[in-house]
Amino acid sequence: MTFKNERLAENYNIDSAASEEFDTDTSDTLINSYSKLNHPYVLGRFTLQFDNRPLADYVADLRAMFRKTGGRAHSFRHKDHADFSTNGGTGTPTSHDQLCTEIDAGDKTYQITYWFEDDPDETTTRRLILLPLASTVRVAKLNGVTWTELTETTHYTVDYLTGVITLVSALGMGDTLYAGCEFDIPVKFETNLEGVKWSEYEILSTQINLIEVRSLDA
Repeated sequence: MTFKNERLAENYNIDSAASEEFDTDTSDTLINSYSKLNHPYVLGRFTLQFDNRPLADYVADLRAMFRKTGGRAHSFRHKDHADFSTNGGTGTPTSHDQLCTEIDAGDKTYQITYWFEDDPDETTTRRLILLPLASTVRVAKLNGVTWTELTETTHYTVDYLTGVITLVSALGMGDTLYAGCEFDIPVKFETNLEGVKWSEYEILSTQINLIEVRSLDA
């Protein structure tokens, strides 16, 4: 898959929908039903409805993106207006929002992570933030009850196409790294662009389905 570093134009209907799911297995017995969470990463799906849009917008935005991505072949950016911030989904990000996941302490690399519970552990459901928005990332380290704000380029760098933070200096004994940001979700078209109805000047109706991708290299 090749990632296209562009966001789909937001000219879809306000009543478009979003949903989420987890990879679970369910087994039934005579007495009860049992579910197993196969991994803790959420998967988002989006149904975008377009009505009465100018034909020029459809050609320039929706059809153009579909062609750039080879339809369902490649991923691109999408903003979920109900969940775009590590601070409660829609709040202003702070450096205290979320515990970062350690990738490699030796390389001083950490993944920005959106946990769905307080006091997370390895079983806590989550979303890895792959597309933090530039200028919104805030980072701090915590030691006991003492917070120390960090400054980009001076104390760390951010890869804005992976969500990976690389520290200039390793964390000290007892330090943990936290971060907050606004973010986009990488998605691809789940359905083909079909069933488009239009008049001479307006799109009468069409609908597209998007599905989240958990890796830009998948």
